[in-house]
Amino acid sequence: MLDHLGTASAVERSVTAALSRLGSALPVPLLRSTYRLGCADMATLRAAVAAVGLGDGPWWVGPSATPGADAMLVEMGLRLVDELPLMSASLESRSPDLPAPDGVAVTRVRSADDLRAWAVAYAGGHAHPPEMERAWCDVLASLGLHDRAPLRHYVARRGGEPVASATVFLGAGVAGLYFVATPPAWRGVGLGTAVTLHALAAARTAGYGTAVLGAEAPAVNLYRRLGFRPGGVMRVYAG
Repeated sequence: MLDHLGTASAVERSVTAALSRLGSALPVPLLRSTYRLGCADMATLRAAVAAVGLGDGPWWVGPSATPGADAMLVEMGLRLVDELPLMSASLESRSPDLPAPDGVAVTRVRSADDLRAWAVAYAGGHAHPPEMERAWCDVLASLGLHDRAPLRHYVARRGGEPVASATVFLGAGVAGLYFVATPPAWRGVGLGTAVTLHALAAARTAGYGTAVLGAEAPAVNLYRRLGFRPGGVMRVYAG
């Protein structure tokens, strides 16, 4: 998914044999990520990191990273800021039912107005400032909202108010679930579940049999209830 974000307007992507990095002047740290740290040996990785610098965005270290990459990043001054359990689930035998709380409608984002609603729910779920909300609208709009776009966004509304968001990325043979968020005032009534189920159902309809995600700690039990099982950890480092 990060590779795809790197094709958006106002975002640049650089790729070497050792790592990949996004760059952007937009106020979105994810768009300055460094990821896919993979080398045959630590000396090569250390030289590659020294060449590009630590940057000012997050570093993502997954199961396929060069052994020792975590210790190197800490040694260079970064700190571990999050550990996300990597989880996966089969979409093959899911119920076609898509329950939602009374008065809630979940729809796919098809227009600029829909995208603004999605951004309101996503930003509200993470206490992001208005400038970040607007930046996400610009970036995601530039990647397209049409049926051929691999990123598909879903928004739940209650009485017209955006109350939850989710996005599914269709690529590499699996459906990646991202950007699930519910503003604090709307949590605990099944909105995150509803929008997640709609995104997963759309992935299944598109022919995908497996979904994957990196779960934030408060959402792990939710995803377990939806059939996801852990399989590895993604560690996030920052300055």
